[in-house]
Amino acid sequence: MDIRAYESRDLAALHAINVEGEPGVGAVTQDGLAAIVAEGTCLVAEGAAGPEGFILLVEPGAAYGSPNYQWFLQRHGAGGDFVYVDRIAIGVAGRGKGLGAALYGAAFEVFAGQRAVMTCEVNTLPPNPGSMRFHQRLGFEPVGEQVFIIGEKAVAYLERPL
Repeated sequence: MDIRAYESRDLAALHAINVEGEPGVGAVTQDGLAAIVAEGTCLVAEGAAGPEGFILLVEPGAAYGSPNYQWFLQRHGAGGDFVYVDRIAIGVAGRGKGLGAALYGAAFEVFAGQRAVMTCEVNTLPPNPGSMRFHQRLGFEPVGEQVFIIGEKAVAYLERPL
């Protein structure tokens, strides 16, 4: 398994991986994914048959309207010293191989010394206890929460020092 920087030829495969990961990751069109990638840093886990997963991170200053990204901008300020994990997705063929931890490990290396904290969110409604345990094993701690639709959609905001 190789973890490398995104290349434009990856877009269709990454979009397919994103679709396989829904609803754990937000639905997005291929053009929408390309727009987020253009605003951030994308690392790709590549196997023998091509991309098997990816992590997409956005830094302050991006023109990105995600309400979760905006929450961290408000918490840290527009010049904040954070990087936001917009999404991490592993395709069906790549699951169970430790790719999530490997992608996060690579992201920690890329941003160590560049940013103070890595941020993300995990769904609490609908509940995603597996993702919460995974992120806590990686050193993420809850720092806030937001309810989008009472009884239906809520997230916990997490941070990890770099």
